[in-house]
Amino acid sequence: MHPWTRSRAIAGFAGVLIVLAACAPAQSPTAGSTSPQGQTQPTGPQRLVIGQASITPQMHPYISICCTQRRYDVFDPVLHQKDDGSVEPGAATAWKSVDPTTWEFTIRQDMKFHDGTPMRADDVVFSIKRASDISFKYAITSRLETIADASKVNETTVRVVTKQPDGLLLKRMAMVSVLPQAYLERVGDAEFGNKAIGTGPFRLVEFVPDSKIVVRAIPEHPFRKATGVTEVEIRNVPEAAARVAGLKSGELDMADTIPIDQADSLKAAGFNVIVVDSGSSTGYWLDTVVGRQPKTGPMADRRVRLALNYAIDKELVAKNIYKGYTKPEQGQFVQPETFGFNPNLKMFPYDPNRAKQLLAEAGYANGFKLTLAQLQINAEANAQALLVQDQLRQIGVELEIQPIGEYAVFRDYFYGVRQRTDLFAPGLINTPALDADFALVWFCTCQADPGRWHYNNPEFDRVYQQSVTEVNETRRKELLQRAIEIIHNDPPYLFMVQGTRLIFANKKVQGLARRAADIEQRYERLSIR
Repeated sequence: MHPWTRSRAIAGFAGVLIVLAACAPAQSPTAGSTSPQGQTQPTGPQRLVIGQASITPQMHPYISICCTQRRYDVFDPVLHQKDDGSVEPGAATAWKSVDPTTWEFTIRQDMKFHDGTPMRADDVVFSIKRASDISFKYAITSRLETIADASKVNETTVRVVTKQPDGLLLKRMAMVSVLPQAYLERVGDAEFGNKAIGTGPFRLVEFVPDSKIVVRAIPEHPFRKATGVTEVEIRNVPEAAARVAGLKSGELDMADTIPIDQADSLKAAGFNVIVVDSGSSTGYWLDTVVGRQPKTGPMADRRVRLALNYAIDKELVAKNIYKGYTKPEQGQFVQPETFGFNPNLKMFPYDPNRAKQLLAEAGYANGFKLTLAQLQINAEANAQALLVQDQLRQIGVELEIQPIGEYAVFRDYFYGVRQRTDLFAPGLINTPALDADFALVWFCTCQADPGRWHYNNPEFDRVYQQSVTEVNETRRKELLQRAIEIIHNDPPYLFMVQGTRLIFANKKVQGLARRAADIEQRYERLSIR
């Protein structure tokens, strides 16, 4: 393994009763039994019940990226993602760079799929090639476009060839779950999405779309603690009030995406809180192009976009709306934990007078009107939009908020099927990578589909594209920081505060971590006291 690969920052969204027919349910451990490694098992089943604001619509890890590629620990990726974004062994135990465009991965020989079939190098090759094949139109494929080929060298070695030197290749391998070739080719993607089989430390035993998922531990799995939880039920609980009530009644052991205004009372009641405020931004895109054409009007002027950034009091947003559970952005949409964060940049201060001066210099002393398409996602996002509306009004800019109630409409705006409004609020996410590339890529004209263009700055394109092919970690970080500085000085973005997500659990749940890299906890690490 190359020395720099050991510590590099790494890449990366979380009907009828379906019972996994390909394998029998795992048996609960008996009192005093021991694992193959000689560790004492718990005296009874440890069952964890989690309430989530939404669950994956299907279990296929390539079709949607709503949660991690492990899909509730049912799958193992080629490489595992650590809490800080770096990689560690997964289906591959070691890796090395053969030349600037060729990597080799050593494949584990002790892994089995949940139907008892041994995982082979052929399955790893199949998974990498299928996930990167544009003909399948998988959501994951956009993250794997640099992969040219994958092949088996022998039963223990897989070779991956990229189209160009790729500093993100290991991060990409952390997004590729290993799938069983024979089973998937037999049943097809649709059935696999309901009856998924992986090599992960938990197997799927029940999947009811829009309702619940039940996974059960594999006692002998090499990545699972012998004393950990034995079964996890993930319930779809869309209403925040219902998730809070479930925690308080004891019906739920853990719940995510808890409203900020409920946090203090839950903490006072003795619940543990995990605050995840890295990996996402709550800001707004300020597109400078429409397709391939430069935008006309106020938003075409750099001084106007700078003025908008000076017009908003980010500290007020963090304190009053997010109750101090997050922090203002430091003039960039990545966080200090993110690889490529630029420590030399500072928050745009709240300075409405400076904002008015910039507008006057741009010829808009009398103001103008803008529109914001706002997905009705949660109370904090809606409150933030109203605060932005009020503070822009104070510098003479009238902001019309257009609420979006359907995700399909939001998606059309996101991908440019509908022309985006002047401000657009998807935020920016750099998880699971914790790598600036995953956010910066949206501002490069290197994307083939002009519907996804937001910005056209040749200097940014030049620096960003150099970072993509740079395999020296120190140099790649410098390039990412320079690209972020360019966007800071010519912002196609209204910087706000770091996105935050609150997870609450009762005190009997042990092993919780601030997992900035993922949207879900790794259940094999959890136990119940």
